[in-house]
Amino acid sequence: MVASKNEPAYHIELNEAWVLQGGPEDADARGQFRLNGKQLFYYGNRRKLWEVSYEQGRKVGLETLWNEDGSKRWERRYGSDGGWTWTIFGDSGKVTAESRWKGKELLDANTEGALAK
Repeated sequence: MVASKNEPAYHIELNEAWVLQGGPEDADARGQFRLNGKQLFYYGNRRKLWEVSYEQGRKVGLETLWNEDGSKRWERRYGSDGGWTWTIFGDSGKVTAESRWKGKELLDANTEGALAK
């Protein structure tokens, strides 16, 4: 797999059986394929770049994007009700901003740090 239009270049690792079997997709009742399972991408230095899990084409649980040095850049937590929370981290690893969403609608945000629990 080649990713030639990005800098730094990404390292993408695929399991041969996964490729030959068509990846983590399942057909729904209408015959359309939906992603299922974990997606994981790496930087060239073998550190994680991005990770997320899917169930029937929807992101579930925790989605995380890391900086090349291994520190978290941001994460999104997906709830079963369609809501999600986006947390952004600064260079020190401290939460610098957090927001709650329902679909594309912003429900609450704090641009100074974490939201109140």
